[in-house]
Amino acid sequence: MNTHDETSDQSGLSEEQVEPPSSAPAQTPGNLLRTQRETLELSLKQVSEQLNLTMHYINCMESDSYDKLPGDVFVKGYIRSYSRVLQLDPEQMIELYNEFTNKKAARKEEAIKRYTRRRRDKNRPWIIVSGIAFVVMAVALWFINQSDETPPVDNALMDEAVRNAVNETEVGNALIEDQPIDEVPVFNSPVEPEVASDASVMALAWPGSDELEIIFSDESWVELEHRGGEENYQDTHQQGEKLKITGTAPFLLNLGNARAASVVYNGRALDISNNIRSDDSARLSVGMQ
Repeated sequence: MNTHDETSDQSGLSEEQVEPPSSAPAQTPGNLLRTQRETLELSLKQVSEQLNLTMHYINCMESDSYDKLPGDVFVKGYIRSYSRVLQLDPEQMIELYNEFTNKKAARKEEAIKRYTRRRRDKNRPWIIVSGIAFVVMAVALWFINQSDETPPVDNALMDEAVRNAVNETEVGNALIEDQPIDEVPVFNSPVEPEVASDASVMALAWPGSDELEIIFSDESWVELEHRGGEENYQDTHQQGEKLKITGTAPFLLNLGNARAASVVYNGRALDISNNIRSDDSARLSVGMQ
């Protein structure tokens, strides 16, 4: 009797210890950063002061709103710096960021394809009806013209000709539907630069005679403001590329991976090492009197 009770108690204890598996939501880099910050009991203001970044930038990283931040090079630098403050592995966080952005890009591409298919399916009945109407009108006009020159044609022959023409139109539309639709890429740039004959050199010609030249030894992101923001330029440049700007100083310059950029102003090389921050970005005014 006691053995039975002990067995029952053990069975009940085992049943209490068994927990159904929980499906945790996919971890994103922003969720991980926010969770770790809250675990360390750090406020947004404290993190902002340590990283020398605005709280807006911190919020964008924690909400995975990377499209509201500067280029990819800057974002990776911010994530590395933030990871070190939170005692996380920077490279693992970058790997998680790459996976997140790749999946987001794939979802966007799939959404565009679905939208294209829906528009095509919506327009298909109109295409078929228009094709049928055109064929019927063409056949009717042909028979009217023939009736002026030849004896009347049997109505049965005319009906057969119309049916054949309609069938050919439907088959033609089906073949067109099966053909893939090429997607046209859209490019949007705030500045249309004058590109020099050398493919590795890009030249920007703005009003003025001051010359600014940036040579890149590795991938780097550039943001440039000219004449108080009247002209702007931003882009990512690769190793071996050169950017030449003509305009009126001062130039407000933001650089990502600034150690890979050499800056020359009016023929004189500038030392920007004191402007480089912990995330390898730099912000400086060139030609400020």
